[in-house]
Amino acid sequence: MGNIITAVSSNPRVASLGRAVAEPIRRRGVRVPEVAIGLAVIASSIAAFVALGGDSDSGRRVLVSSRDLPAGVVVSESDMSLVAVSSSEALAVLPETLAAEVIGMRTTIDVRAGTPLSASLLSDVTPLDASEGLVGIVVGLNQAPVDLVPGDVVSVVVIDQSVEGISTTTALPFDVSVWGVSAPDDLMKERSVTLRVPLSSIESFIGHDEMHLVKVGG
Repeated sequence: MGNIITAVSSNPRVASLGRAVAEPIRRRGVRVPEVAIGLAVIASSIAAFVALGGDSDSGRRVLVSSRDLPAGVVVSESDMSLVAVSSSEALAVLPETLAAEVIGMRTTIDVRAGTPLSASLLSDVTPLDASEGLVGIVVGLNQAPVDLVPGDVVSVVVIDQSVEGISTTTALPFDVSVWGVSAPDDLMKERSVTLRVPLSSIESFIGHDEMHLVKVGG
């Protein structure tokens, strides 16, 4: 089966954070390895500045993670620290003034301690209510968008194969939101995706040969 064509959804709160930084990171088409490389460069620059004697009274104060944060964790005040950065170039990281906005958001990927926080690493996902549950599925490289993050709304397309070898493709009659996404594994590039679904619909996810996720615009 060919690649699924996707439509990009947006998260208003994350978008507002993105606009607040000097050079926002756009979520469209961003791949996890590229984000990781960019963050590593920024983190190295900040570490070098601190090593050279930077202090909290000079430069621009930005938010960094104070500990390792797994993907999908809710960010609290204690999970953030401030680091002063002295740079002639604008960095796409979140300044101290947005600390209150970050509290209560979720990380979209695993974040190492000391990593500068940016809009692409955060998502606004509301808690489950009594009528909802979580369903975990594993998707291959071509079964879900590469830039899938918590908070995205997706349509679920299932493929079933009969004993005669005939394949049937069906879209489930409801959309669901993404609760969490793991980093792709090194060998098969598979990811574990946790979906937020109505409890009454959980059985719809059982027993299929393949499941594909398609982003829904909104």
